[in-house]
Amino acid sequence: MKGWKDHQLMQAVIDGDWTLVTRNSDDFRPRQGSASLAPCYVGQPLHAGLVCLNLLPGSGRVDQMSYFQAALDCIGNPGDLINKVIEVDPCSANLEQAVLRIYDFPQCGT
Repeated sequence: MKGWKDHQLMQAVIDGDWTLVTRNSDDFRPRQGSASLAPCYVGQPLHAGLVCLNLLPGSGRVDQMSYFQAALDCIGNPGDLINKVIEVDPCSANLEQAVLRIYDFPQCGT
């Protein structure tokens, strides 16, 4: 899938019922009020989950693996990512730590 355009990747993810893990969060995470035409999870009533590794610019592979491990540890708790987004962000107090947020998308009742 390396070299695929975002819309090709998005279609394969939805068709394959896969959870997408990405460093390119801006093109896939739900964005409120965005004018971007990039494919994303907006408008998808059912999906297998999205994991956004929101690394700082210039972050390397070691940082990416650390964030991915944090996401895997988080996934073990709910055990199911259907219609969930996990955001892994740098901690503002300690950039060597990550902060995780998990939320429903689409929101229940929307």
